[in-house]
Amino acid sequence: MSKKDAKPPSINSDDPPPPDNGPFYSSLCTWVGTMYDRFDNPFMTFFIIQNINHGLWIVATLAVKDYYKVYIGLDPGEMAIYMSIIHIPWSLKILYGLISDNVPLFGTRRKSYLCIMGII
Repeated sequence: MSKKDAKPPSINSDDPPPPDNGPFYSSLCTWVGTMYDRFDNPFMTFFIIQNINHGLWIVATLAVKDYYKVYIGLDPGEMAIYMSIIHIPWSLKILYGLISDNVPLFGTRRKSYLCIMGII
């Protein structure tokens, strides 16, 4: 049997039509509401904020890459070098957190580090 001879699957008239949930934002709000019912409120709030933060990070990264490519005229290799230089402080964040948590500076553990980094 060829594809031309194949018949579409029959639709049973007894099946109810799919529900009309209205505009997409109505469905999205309904879905978020069911997620809040299913999981803890703090977890869902954190989950939503984290995903918004991740999206904004991606937008910022794309903007920097576009700036490097179009306005500065860097090739991909040079762009990768500059992007890795930008990410060095983020990579050292774990080390900074361990030091600030375990090594007191001027008698305090975190406050003095926050003041110093705020000045820098």
